Amino acid sequence: MWELNCCVGLILSYISAASLIAHVAWLVRISSWLGFLSTVWATCVTAPGLRFDIHWRSLALYLFTIILSIISAVELGRGEEDLLTFNFRLGYGVVYLVVCILTSVVYYYCPVSANPRISGKYKNVGTTAFTVKFSDPTVDPAYSTLAIQCWFPIAYSPSIFEQYTLLWTSGHPKYQLEESMGLSAALTQSNGMPSFLTNHLALGRTKSLWQYAFDKLISKEELPKLPIAIYSHGMYGWRQIHHTACEKLASEGFIVFACDHTPDCLLTRPLGETASYFDFATPKGIEPLQERAFFQSGLESRVVQLRELIAHVISDKLIATYPELHNRLDYDHINLWGHSFGGLTISALCCRGATLPFRINSAVVLDGWLYPLPEEDRQKGLYQTSLLNISADKWAFGKVNIIFFGSSPSVGVAIFVINT
Repeated sequence: MWELNCCVGLILSYISAASLIAHVAWLVRISSWLGFLSTVWATCVTAPGLRFDIHWRSLALYLFTIILSIISAVELGRGEEDLLTFNFRLGYGVVYLVVCILTSVVYYYCPVSANPRISGKYKNVGTTAFTVKFSDPTVDPAYSTLAIQCWFPIAYSPSIFEQYTLLWTSGHPKYQLEESMGLSAALTQSNGMPSFLTNHLALGRTKSLWQYAFDKLISKEELPKLPIAIYSHGMYGWRQIHHTACEKLASEGFIVFACDHTPDCLLTRPLGETASYFDFATPKGIEPLQERAFFQSGLESRVVQLRELIAHVISDKLIATYPELHNRLDYDHINLWGHSFGGLTISALCCRGATLPFRINSAVVLDGWLYPLPEEDRQKGLYQTSLLNISADKWAFGKVNIIFFGSSPSVGVAIFVINT
């Protein structure tokens, strides 16, 4: 919706600029007034807030459009077709055209991506967020608070006035803009970029609708039990980074959970609390084996976090908080998927299945960074779990390649290598 509005406003601006140069007064009026309405709609209706830092890509275009629409209105009010001189019109039209071209370039290189439409069986997806605290002697207490996001199919169709949640946020109406701006700042800071360059991402929307509870969950008659999917993000990631895949799974009938893995996530912000940022930089000047041991220490924290997340999902505590989930989750179908360091995390958890109070049904590893997997886990192999490993060829081999030596006969391991 946002990018469509941008395109309409940009086309109207091109028409206004060309009409000024060609001196077609009636077309200037119509296009400038429609452009003004488009500007108001873009800044006050479809956007999360009237803020210059969010609309930086379009500010010059908006300014020229507003000025021209005011001039056209004054001309009409005075009954004068040529309130401005020919040279001024020509000059303004040329500069306006240049602004349109430059704005087009900025739109192209700094887009607000449009999310694909929900394509699963269930066409509407809800999302909510909550926090879980746990205690484990092997995990620093600072990393024992899990910010969790959940996606699920809902039996509810939004009205035309309802907005989907902001990109890469919890979606909570009170906090999502602050979360979006904080994430934008973290992205630019971590990549050494000017801070304003990603502010426009606050204009992006997901295909999820914020839900305070699970009361709109798809009916039991339509879907008696929801299989569980758990996502683990990679280093420098965050729980909503692959929200489109989570929404896709939810639209197919899964209930999907993801948590921020501290301290190696880009940032984590439990709902309504302050953010904490990436704090897992590799020590400089260490030997390869020391580097592997360093990342193994991070892996252990991640495995505990993921284990605690799943334990909470299948516990009575979740049902006590959300009674609508009573008897709705399929605990026999717990499925994991992870990217990069997240792929390593779920692989390690699958190798330790014999010690878990639950059974992992299946796992999918996307470009798994499997080099730090401990030898003990490699030797044990997968425990009663089928695993699909999808990786690019340059990433799949060498020190990141993995073989699950001890996998039992009942376990299937499929490895797909994609040429890049």
